[in-house]
Amino acid sequence: MCAWRVPGWDAAGGVVRAAADGSGPAVGTPVVTVGADGAWAELRTVDTEVIGTVPEGADLGPISTLPVAAGTVLRALHRIGPIPGRRVLVTGAGGGVGRFTLQLAARGGVHVTAVTSDPAQADALRALGAHEIVTDLAALQHLEQVHGVVELVGGAHMVAAHGALAENGVLASAGHVSGDGEQFPHGTLFDNGRGHNRQIATYLLLDDAVGPGADLTWLTALTARGELDPHVLSEAASNPMSSGG
Repeated sequence: MCAWRVPGWDAAGGVVRAAADGSGPAVGTPVVTVGADGAWAELRTVDTEVIGTVPEGADLGPISTLPVAAGTVLRALHRIGPIPGRRVLVTGAGGGVGRFTLQLAARGGVHVTAVTSDPAQADALRALGAHEIVTDLAALQHLEQVHGVVELVGGAHMVAAHGALAENGVLASAGHVSGDGEQFPHGTLFDNGRGHNRQIATYLLLDDAVGPGADLTWLTALTARGELDPHVLSEAASNPMSSGG
């Protein structure tokens, strides 16, 4: 017997049947959702805790890109703690998730250092909120220490970024695109002159069931007002009531 699986985590569309307990939005409300599988279906069922409402008339295409990418980095920034006036490092800053991170961190009043392997992206990353650009991991040990890291690459990037943390700093690991393992030199996780009590926290949006809906509502409002750019390069025709990714 073949078990059919409909892929996709992110989707935006309209409510066709409201939650029986009254906890969710009403029928017809434009929404954005996240869940394990089902986003590419014409209809999906999701927990009301992970439903964000969308402003009337907003383009659902760009908004459908928000949950995993923007929702994850917003939660990662929450994990780092109060950030206004502090310093945050972002690895993999040139990717889609990294671009959301730069915008949201800069909006929070952070001094943002962007790490990218492509020097040609420097101007674009500064336009998104980066204050300084790093293209050589070895240079991180010479930077002023940072209070937090949003780490999206893994491998050598995680090791180098952890070394840039100040005392009591937090590295939020929210991606691992490199596929490489991490090997911390002896003494890295002890007192090496860089500070004590530095943390590494991992994060997965689907395991965080409390509050994503409110975050998604806030993110969609920013996007609808043109204050958050999802950087959508092209859109394909789809069901006018829904868009999934």
